[in-house]
Amino acid sequence: MQSVNDYLAKVLSLKGGVYWNGCFFRVGTEQLWQEKSVQKETKAWFASHPAQKAKGLGKKCGDCCGVDKYARWVQPDGSVPYDGNTDLNEDGLYALAVSKGCKHGEFSSLPLNRRGLILKTTGHMEIYIGDGKSFGSRDSLNGVNEFPLNTRSWQYWYENPFIDYSEGSGAMLYKGCPTGESVQEWQESLMKVLSGALPKWGADSDFGGETEDWTNAFKASVGLPQDGKVDELTYAKMLNKLQSLVVTNTVTVNVPYEVIKEVPVEVIKEVIKEVQVIKEVPVEVIKEVIREVVKEVPTGISQDQLNAEVAKSNELINENGMLEKDIAELSNSVETLRSEVGVYENLLKNVDIEIIGSRSESAQRIGNGILVNKFGDA
Repeated sequence: MQSVNDYLAKVLSLKGGVYWNGCFFRVGTEQLWQEKSVQKETKAWFASHPAQKAKGLGKKCGDCCGVDKYARWVQPDGSVPYDGNTDLNEDGLYALAVSKGCKHGEFSSLPLNRRGLILKTTGHMEIYIGDGKSFGSRDSLNGVNEFPLNTRSWQYWYENPFIDYSEGSGAMLYKGCPTGESVQEWQESLMKVLSGALPKWGADSDFGGETEDWTNAFKASVGLPQDGKVDELTYAKMLNKLQSLVVTNTVTVNVPYEVIKEVPVEVIKEVIKEVQVIKEVPVEVIKEVIREVVKEVPTGISQDQLNAEVAKSNELINENGMLEKDIAELSNSVETLRSEVGVYENLLKNVDIEIIGSRSESAQRIGNGILVNKFGDA
């Protein structure tokens, strides 16, 4: 089960997002806007809020329930796959929590020391983040932000049935993680966003000196104090970095000829579509994805080699073209000959050769090219 600290870090990473009804904080695109504009449940909102389109394109977009879904569904690589089994709105999530015996109560009894609880009112939900504040995607005007509790009339609070609250509310990482798995996840994330990260030990689930050094390198790259801590803000910055690697637009990527020359174009397209690469993705990432699909295909080729291959290909194409032309001309000649033979065959059918004189005389005359037929000498 997901820890409350991990859940909160992912929730808070959405700060500054844009409110789009019925969405769960994938990056806003023209295609997503069009899809939601015709969807039965959301088309009315999209028709009445045209200005939100420009605000949301290229940014994470979602509604109040989308905050919770994103925090539960987002993957280490920043992708947000849909999960129909846990797709619940504010009423459905509350009903499930009550049915599972999760702690809940009226808002007046909210335990102010329990971060990560869900706050509910009619048609809306947000997450309690402590210090008398909630966090959520409130509306098109306020967007995704933190708000004082007294700015909304809340009715109930409850524990999210998908979240483990036993970990408390401390920092997610402090020179280490609560579990080895989360250390490894952090290390893998460092290796994805920082070139050459953790060259000695890699993702070994041990938050040692190398991991601390690279953690500080990451924090420096995003403008945070280099204190070796991986707190919620640091983790949120990492999620934003990973999210920037998710592709929502089609891009052209220059991949070495040797990598793709024997790979069907459709395979390459499918790979790129599958990982959804965007213009921010380094070319090396695309190359690596393709290498995974086409095992051990050699990479790299000099410009001279590439030019030679292209010239060779063009030469073969030209030669093939000439051969095809010659074959076509031969075919036409054969057809012409066949036509002429047909004419001569028809003529011969009408020729009645007369034998003149003796056999030897006839043979002699034929040998001299003289034939006598019913039309006269020829």
